[in-house]
Amino acid sequence: MKKNLFYLAALCAAALVSCTPKELAIDEPKGGEEKTDAAELVHVTINASMDEATKAYIDDADGFAWKWAEGDQLAVFDASNSKIVFTSTTVGSAVAKFEADGVPSTFVPVKAVFPASAAGATPDEFSINSIQSPGKYSIDPEAMVATADGEKVSDTEFNFYFDPAVSYFRFAVAAGVKKVILHTVGKDDTIAGDSRSVTVNLPGTAGRFWAAVNPAVYHGIRAFAYDGTSYAKKGADAAEIDLSAKGSGKNIGTVSGGTAVSVIEDADNLISYLGNPALDGYIVNDLDLTGKTITSCSSFAKTFDGQYHSIKNWTSEGESLFGACSGTIQSLIIDKSCSMTSTSDDTVGFLAETLSGRIENCSNSGNITLSLSEGNGVRCIGSLIGKMEGQSQIVGCSNSGNITITTTLTDEIGGYQHIGGFVGLVDGECDSALTRLEACNNSGAISVDVTGPSGKIKHHYIGGIAGSTTVNAGNSSQTSGFTKYYGDFRNCTNEGNVSVTWNGGTGGYFKLGGILGYCEGAIFECFNKST
Repeated sequence: MKKNLFYLAALCAAALVSCTPKELAIDEPKGGEEKTDAAELVHVTINASMDEATKAYIDDADGFAWKWAEGDQLAVFDASNSKIVFTSTTVGSAVAKFEADGVPSTFVPVKAVFPASAAGATPDEFSINSIQSPGKYSIDPEAMVATADGEKVSDTEFNFYFDPAVSYFRFAVAAGVKKVILHTVGKDDTIAGDSRSVTVNLPGTAGRFWAAVNPAVYHGIRAFAYDGTSYAKKGADAAEIDLSAKGSGKNIGTVSGGTAVSVIEDADNLISYLGNPALDGYIVNDLDLTGKTITSCSSFAKTFDGQYHSIKNWTSEGESLFGACSGTIQSLIIDKSCSMTSTSDDTVGFLAETLSGRIENCSNSGNITLSLSEGNGVRCIGSLIGKMEGQSQIVGCSNSGNITITTTLTDEIGGYQHIGGFVGLVDGECDSALTRLEACNNSGAISVDVTGPSGKIKHHYIGGIAGSTTVNAGNSSQTSGFTKYYGDFRNCTNEGNVSVTWNGGTGGYFKLGGILGYCEGAIFECFNKST
């Protein structure tokens, strides 16, 4: 089935329709595999067919016909899900004999999966490769998963009529394109097995190709075309595509010639991108940073789209992904396997040290553990961002990572510490009612342990959502002067415990809040559910 399979040039990429099985034309047997068993052993023949109108194995130049190839293999199951591999002994025929020698007489074939390499423990468990290589064809033969029910002809002969178990995306490329990555837009959509992307390796010639994918409704598809040097993005970012009927297909047109972007496929790609983020960046796989060291990108003004992929096993010694971010970070997940520790950093957050842009639909589950000593400056500590500046925003984010800080002070004042579930300090006066944090949920605990002398240890601002806004009023004896406005905080919820332990004499003063420790702004419909 791997060779000589063709598709009419005029056939559009629409739903592929199954037809009524035809009478099988049987080729002569040419031998098969041997299998030993304690039961009586017999030679079994399976006559395999798939009606032409169900095929999506495409060669536009040579018309439409299904051809099995010698050496193709089926995983054949009996009623108890015992499995035996049958091998084709037919060359270039639409109906093929698959044979096996030494089959126990008690084994009665009832279901089959093609190719055998895709089959799991049962006929309902099969895999669609997330990396597909058509070679000289228009689609990878190993991705053309099909299933069949058996029909008994005799005790040793069975007819199987195959139906597709996959659906298809059709696309065209210009000469020079060597790889196309199709990626789902919907965060819960998977396209090949459990993967949210499928990679099709191409010969570099212009033409039309196909990717076999999970039958599903897709909430948008992005296509990334690679010419050996750079990537271009093209595709529908939000259009719904219904491929839920097995064997259905969709033509998404030419995918080369789009907008130039950077595609991040692995940890090394991420490290390289942070060194020179000249283009918008798109992550297409979960990234494992085991043994890798991240150096922060000092200044970022582009879009960094995680596409709901996770960064895993990142151990940071106070390094954020970005230093100063004036761009957009979206749909990125920091996994619980990540952690950050430091003994000296003043501005801390997994995503960026300072934000003057936007963060949207990101989540963090990594813990931050800091052991700090003397400091008379300003410390800004949050799970995502240390400090927000200008007209920055954080929207639709979540945090379940804990922040644990131990501070030992000898100074009577001890500097300023702003500590929050998402961001430590919200700075930057707003000319209008700009929403700074919206629809964010924190369930991570914040624990601060401070040891210091008796005196005025008072500049600690700790909140479940944000530590504080900038303090504009002056000292505690001043009752006026709150003339600046640092934005709105809307529809946020804190469920994480916020606690401080003061190990010192008199004069330890801390400002704590379930939402903010201190706010010169407005709080709307926010809820604190912590203890």
